[in-house]
Amino acid sequence: MPGINLAIKVRDHQHLSYDLFAKSKGHKETYGFKLRSVSERYKSRNCDLPMNHSSLAYVTVNVPINRKLKSTLLNGDNLLSNLYDTIQAHYLTAIESKPLTRTAMIANGRTPLVRNSKFDQQDKTNELQLIGFDPDSSELQFIYDCDVNGTADHISFTIAAGKNDCDREGYGQFMNTVEKIFKELAKKLGLDKEHEDMIVRFHQHISYQQ
Repeated sequence: MPGINLAIKVRDHQHLSYDLFAKSKGHKETYGFKLRSVSERYKSRNCDLPMNHSSLAYVTVNVPINRKLKSTLLNGDNLLSNLYDTIQAHYLTAIESKPLTRTAMIANGRTPLVRNSKFDQQDKTNELQLIGFDPDSSELQFIYDCDVNGTADHISFTIAAGKNDCDREGYGQFMNTVEKIFKELAKKLGLDKEHEDMIVRFHQHISYQQ
């Protein structure tokens, strides 16, 4: 309506998903994809973003909590707390030597929503859990929330990229490092590459208000 100054929030969310075990299942076809952050994609199209825009890149991987996983890791012990402790130890071992410090391990029946912690604080509802990371901070940011009462049917892992991971060459290195982490974790968890899937989802989110 005339005379009303409305603020508009613009969001762009892009993602790329694939099975980390695809080659082990016999899928040999490959596709060319230029590895760059969403900000770099905007620049390549001469689309200038406002200085106050918010951006975040991250990856999510879900690992099912099934009988095979429990049998492999617990040796007859059915305590979920021991299962989570074992998986957490394997995960932190896989990630500790890598230059990635923003990560989460969630298993509570809720779907994680990843945000920039400078703009959104951690919160949860019955179905969703908001987790926030600061891409500008190099300090360790590890979020752990696993329910030992058996409400979850999978474990959700999240790794957020830092500011340096989103420059022209850094994003490809970030993706390669993430692959190494989850290949190492899959080996520790005894996952069957020929019959099980490990879907890796790379997300890029950008938003601004005008």
